Amino acid sequence: MIGDRTPARTARLRLAPHRFALVASLALVAGAASCRRHKSDEELLREKIDCTAVHLYVASKIALFRAPTDPSVQNARAQLIVAVRSATNLARSIHGQPAPQTNTAPPAHLSLADVGRLSLALWELRAEGARVVRSGGDEGVRPVLPALLATQSAAPAWVTGIDVDTEHALFFTVLLALKFDERVPVPIPPEIILYEASRTNPDRVQFRGFETLLHGARAYVFATHELCDLASREASALDRQRSDAAALQRSLSVLSGGRSIRAGSDQSLDVAFRSLGHGASAACYAKRGQEAPMKEELRRFVDSLHALGVPPEETGVIRAFLAHENKDDDGARAALADARRMRGLDEDTRARIEAMDRALASHDRGAVRRQFDRGQLAVLTARVVYRQLERSGVFDELGQTDAIRGVRGYLTATSRTADHATRTLGATAGEAERRARGFFGRFRR
Repeated sequence: MIGDRTPARTARLRLAPHRFALVASLALVAGAASCRRHKSDEELLREKIDCTAVHLYVASKIALFRAPTDPSVQNARAQLIVAVRSATNLARSIHGQPAPQTNTAPPAHLSLADVGRLSLALWELRAEGARVVRSGGDEGVRPVLPALLATQSAAPAWVTGIDVDTEHALFFTVLLALKFDERVPVPIPPEIILYEASRTNPDRVQFRGFETLLHGARAYVFATHELCDLASREASALDRQRSDAAALQRSLSVLSGGRSIRAGSDQSLDVAFRSLGHGASAACYAKRGQEAPMKEELRRFVDSLHALGVPPEETGVIRAFLAHENKDDDGARAALADARRMRGLDEDTRARIEAMDRALASHDRGAVRRQFDRGQLAVLTARVVYRQLERSGVFDELGQTDAIRGVRGYLTATSRTADHATRTLGATAGEAERRARGFFGRFRR
């Protein structure tokens, strides 16, 4: 059980699934380079993940699942295991948990030398990583968790039977948790998260009940990369998806080693990710200036929340925006009246609601437009997601298991290495190739 906590303490101690809401709002509002509209989202996706960071990340998987007969594979695996152990101990120390007391336990940090040696080892396998990425599938790829967790004295039974589809989904979920956990000062290259999102098929995961979470998370990631059509496709899948709370609870119990997940977490998680999918898609279309799909995604956002029992006061500001867009200012003011009754309404939000209402009452279209700035859509939708994720203790529970700690250690080590190599060598394969010889010379001595 998590217990009662102040918001400030929660921000420090949680595994930070709620950081989805706060950081997501910044990521969606900040904006990236505009999409080249003459290319499909699928084409843009392939281009975005065909980069140094993803090539090295996939190379780390090759080092774990391929038989260590090749010296390059042997070296990469040895360097990777050392880095993963250090990163796992780092995660333990950050969460206030002691590292294993052994004479050979690595330090709870990743030094630049560690990262450099691992970069060099993975660089030797980068061409294989690039081949897998460009193939568009997983041909020849096998799960890496059995090898990764082989050193644990009691790896859970589900690890030995995991398949590639389930592993993609697990890594995708943990990467997102790491991305928004302020306690883990590790840069996660966004292309790696996008790669795992692209390879995750929610309907082919062994652990049932996570379909809603995965569709919503994929919609969010695609939206942050301005792949709005792919995001909308995932959001539409949410509307067809039936929640299976019993299946989710069974899966959580298996993954958490038999821990009892607190009641109600399944519903909160379901609501959060349904709203995240539609809200992210709406914000993506708003940035593109595509009014019709933006309004449709916002409508679905509100409808899905109400169907799951979210009170109308929590969607009041979004409904006011929609009513105003439909030239129904009376309806917009009624929705704002609902929003004023929201439990735990903070002063900033209350002041914004009052400013919106005054603008509507004055019939000053310019003032109304400023108050309902489309750039605020991500913030408005994210606040609803924030409240739902706060009600869920799922990520806290799972984060306490040794298996998930091992996954976090692996993703931390590989992400930091990929990020460092990208910043040092360059994002594209050609640029990285030109710079690699000088950078790696010092680590070959």
